[in-house]
Amino acid sequence: MVVASIFGAYIPLMKRLVLLFVCYTTIAYGQVLPKMHSHNDYHQDAPFWAAYNTGAQSIEIDVILKDNELYVAHDRVDIEKDRTIERLYIQPLEQLQAKGEYIHTVTFLVDFKTAAKPTMKRLLEITAKYPAIFNDKPNGVRLIISGNRPKQEKYAEHPAYILFDGRKPEEMDKAGSEKIGLISRNFSDFSKWRGEGKLPEKDSLKLAAFVNDCHQRKAEVRFWNTPDVVSVYHSLIRLDVDYINTDKPSELARFLETYKIEEE
Repeated sequence: MVVASIFGAYIPLMKRLVLLFVCYTTIAYGQVLPKMHSHNDYHQDAPFWAAYNTGAQSIEIDVILKDNELYVAHDRVDIEKDRTIERLYIQPLEQLQAKGEYIHTVTFLVDFKTAAKPTMKRLLEITAKYPAIFNDKPNGVRLIISGNRPKQEKYAEHPAYILFDGRKPEEMDKAGSEKIGLISRNFSDFSKWRGEGKLPEKDSLKLAAFVNDCHQRKAEVRFWNTPDVVSVYHSLIRLDVDYINTDKPSELARFLETYKIEEE
């Protein structure tokens, strides 16, 4: 009766128990403000800089291998000669380093749009030229490989600064799990909510259970295809999601700067 008075008698008992379990285990994991993931960052007016200057901890780069060059684009028809991963993303880091400026903790989520093996080979050739940037030291830049990835049992063959993007929490139970840097899923797999009104309770339960499952396995979580609005930011924080996906890094940065956990 006490539980019913809190959640309302209309909620089935099993749902109440699941919600309580997820809430308490999430609190035990420790809620902190999520990090910012600049989705499809190359669409920004100033790729890299727009996200980096707002403090984004993760920057997404789609790459296509063509003529032994890694072009930053989602599709081949979008390829432009001067838009390579080196020019748009690595050279800015080199400039910061040359000036003696501190490079704040940032991860590049590199989404392979072409076959994993040759794309990885070329990426490693490029990053090997910048050992002071790409390494496993505290201020080193790490890469999380998404899209077309090698098989999980091959993950451990890659350098320490190379990690991989998972899809299911169960992947953390298999060989190579130590190289999974993130679990990413499509928000619409759990909810069709677009930010108007409240997140439906049944969707919240599914999302919370997924986040909790990942956290129990010590994996961080990101959802893509999330509506880029304040109501969704609030819901993702309540769910203890680790990264908020955004196409508006400046707006999300302002929201996080003024946000207080007590508001929830």
